[in-house]
Amino acid sequence: MARRILTEQWSSRRSLVAWALFPALMLLLFGLIYAEGAGGTANAFNFMAPGILIGAALFFSCLGGPIATLVAERERNTLKRLLLSPLGGSSYFLGVTLAYLIIGAGQAVIVYGIAFGFGGSFVGSVPLGILIIGLSVTSYVGLGFFFGSRFARLKPVGLEEIYEEVVGRAEGVVAPRD
Repeated sequence: MARRILTEQWSSRRSLVAWALFPALMLLLFGLIYAEGAGGTANAFNFMAPGILIGAALFFSCLGGPIATLVAERERNTLKRLLLSPLGGSSYFLGVTLAYLIIGAGQAVIVYGIAFGFGGSFVGSVPLGILIIGLSVTSYVGLGFFFGSRFARLKPVGLEEIYEEVVGRAEGVVAPRD
């Protein structure tokens, strides 16, 4: 399952390029903006790299990716075939999670490669950092499954409508509507 998703992502490349450029540009932008206030570029990139990785890169790829995967499989009518196959639901989830763990690892290499290029370093425990990245990917993929399964049952929708729904629900959590 993971190999199929990665092969599809590699063949289209549009999402992979966006998922590589977005965190890179965000890190460069915020790292250079906050360089003066943080006491130099190295300190700014030390501070910004983890937040950009978890809050921006993994959020968009590992939340939006599974949503797009589920909706696309519904539109191609492969979701029904997958659910009827001997592949269990947990195996499907683990396959999707593994695919996005690999994508997340690539994003971590990109973000920390740029940070190291500007004099930054990884501050803290490497095993705990890997654990946090793994848990973040798994939780984002789980949320992606929640929203993706919700949208897979509805009328065909575009990705813009999906993101509007996800962001709208997130805004309601942060700033509840009356």
